[in-house]
Amino acid sequence: MEPLVVFIVATSKNSGLFEQVVSHAVDDVQIITALDETDVRRVLVETHAHCVVVDWEVDFIAPDLFPRFLQRVQTDIPQLIVAIVHNPDQLHAALSAGYDFAIKQEFSRTTYHTIRSILAWLQKHIQLDAQLKATEQERANLRATAEHVVQLVERIQAWRIPEYTAVAHFARDAARWILDRMQPALGGTFTDPLALDMAAR
Repeated sequence: MEPLVVFIVATSKNSGLFEQVVSHAVDDVQIITALDETDVRRVLVETHAHCVVVDWEVDFIAPDLFPRFLQRVQTDIPQLIVAIVHNPDQLHAALSAGYDFAIKQEFSRTTYHTIRSILAWLQKHIQLDAQLKATEQERANLRATAEHVVQLVERIQAWRIPEYTAVAHFARDAARWILDRMQPALGGTFTDPLALDMAAR
């Protein structure tokens, strides 16, 4: 599995602290930091981060506009945007702007465990999303194989010599045997044995 990519947008005063918290919060993490607007735009173009952490003390970019920047970047990976706020006004503004989470900066274990829980949940979500995509692809491949089997049976029956009835029975039984073993993997989505039987006749 690829590492969790965390993009931190922070002041030079706070970036080191946030990097340390994130690096200790989860295993297998890649941290990218930006300390000015040029860095932010470059990273958004070159990297699709799974989590973006924005320090609301930054003055080189408007934190409340940051979700709009992310919406312009087309990506199909799961992504969260987290605000590190310093007062109640920033907390409400961050949630209203579209941030997924807003965490008050405190030098306490509560902040650490909150960030750790968010990143651990995100890692699990990414893992399950990848497994789901792989399963859907496998099911699509199985459906295509099952449909191909039916087409082969239809061709066999179209080519067979009518008086050789044994060929028809063999083709029908073989195709149904294959289909019966495919159906559990297909989840019952391909259920037309009658059409298969008629094709074999």
